[in-house]
Amino acid sequence: MEDFFHDSIDKLLKRNKISPSEVDVLVVNVSMLADIPSLTSRIINYYKLREDIKVYNLTGMGCINIIESIFKNEKNNVALIKLHP
Repeated sequence: MEDFFHDSIDKLLKRNKISPSEVDVLVVNVSMLADIPSLTSRIINYYKLREDIKVYNLTGMGCINIIESIFKNEKNNVALIKLHP
C-alpha cells in the first residue's frame, strides 16, 4: 500500500508543481483499514509536511460531502486529498 500512495502522491505533486511544504490541508479517507501508524501520519512523515498542517482523517461512506463542507471554510489553501478504497 505504501508504494501505491507514494507513487500517486508523487505524481500529483509533480504534475501540479506543488512542493509538500505548500500543502495546507491533508484529507485522508480510508474505507475499511485501520493502520497503525495511521496513513495520515505516514504521509506527513514521508513528505515532511509542515507542522501546522490541518489534518482530517475520514472513514466510511459519504465523505465527499464532509470534504466539500470543510473547504467552504478553507479558501486559498492547498489541499492534498487521498481517498483509498
